[in-house]
Amino acid sequence: MLKSRVVWGLCLAGAFLFLVFSDESLALMLFILTVAVPVIAIGMNQIAARKIFAGLELPQMGEKGQQIVCRIKGKNGRRLPVAPIRCRLHCENLSTGEELQQEVLFPIGAKTKCDVPFVLASSHCGCIRVSVEELCAYDIFGLVPVQAPHGQMAETTVLPVTFAPQLTVMAHLAKDIEADEYSQERPGFDPSETFAIREYHPGDSIRRIHWKLSGKFDELLIKEAGLPVRHSFLVLFETSQPATAGRQADVKDALNEIMMSLCQAMTEEDITYEVGWQDHDAGKFFHTRVTNLDELAGIADKMLRARCITDGADAISCFRESYEENKFEHIMYVSSFLPAHFEEFSNGAFATGIICTEDDSITALTDASGNISLHFCSPENYEKELFALAI
Repeated sequence: MLKSRVVWGLCLAGAFLFLVFSDESLALMLFILTVAVPVIAIGMNQIAARKIFAGLELPQMGEKGQQIVCRIKGKNGRRLPVAPIRCRLHCENLSTGEELQQEVLFPIGAKTKCDVPFVLASSHCGCIRVSVEELCAYDIFGLVPVQAPHGQMAETTVLPVTFAPQLTVMAHLAKDIEADEYSQERPGFDPSETFAIREYHPGDSIRRIHWKLSGKFDELLIKEAGLPVRHSFLVLFETSQPATAGRQADVKDALNEIMMSLCQAMTEEDITYEVGWQDHDAGKFFHTRVTNLDELAGIADKMLRARCITDGADAISCFRESYEENKFEHIMYVSSFLPAHFEEFSNGAFATGIICTEDDSITALTDASGNISLHFCSPENYEKELFALAI
């Protein structure tokens, strides 16, 4: 409060000059009051500040780009009023890494509580952590600040805006004949399951002729065997990014929305899957199984807390440390870059890579097997580019 100190200094100088050039007792009294009153106020503030408390109350969630009304819950435990109190707030989006500071000034009466609103707004989704970084109580003249106990913290979640990609589940050849599901698109080799009945063509094996139906319809009919398929799904979320990722907050925000949209679409299609990412705060790879929307909602908040670090170990490397080898038939990888070992890691599985980046230098892989599907997009066009996904 520099302005208050300057004003008080000028008043003190004026009272001193009045005392020097006047022999009236009023001048002495004015000078004493000019010195004593602020000093007494500062002393009283020193005592009152020890019983000042400021808690935080944030709504559980909010929407992107919309104002989120939050509250400071102030309390004064002394019989001395304090005005004003300066509360400096530190706000951090745990997902994108964005940080900002905000100051709120408010008075509080003797032995009272107060409810002070303030507004947050974020253009990116993620978990917003707000903490009281500094709490200063000023005397009524605003001369000397006194630190009050602080460190309170609260969080709110800014929800992603999801979209609905159209999913096509690709058939994956089973590793053995004991698979529970069979392809609806093409025949296979398992004679215990019928894929289709069709007319006999020259060159068809005689052993495949369905003699009973052939006799009934008076023509040769062939029984096509079923193709056993496996459908085990893994969704990997990348929480590392290169230093050249560009607008990192925009990219991470887009990745959050892509990830949540993909998981929501899979869950609504009754697809059971495992989801995982490297939790850099905990220092370990987090993974869990999702079978319904309730379980997805349970991990959504944790997903929106996942910090993204620069040039850290990628999710594929962290997955390998936990699982040793890939046993999934379908892999979805959501990232801002394409690791060099993506093709090697996905060998034997149908892999879908969703790369959201502003780096135009990333090139597609050459995949002779046809088991890799790559989708490149940017924070501006990801919804359009990912309208239809083969997984």
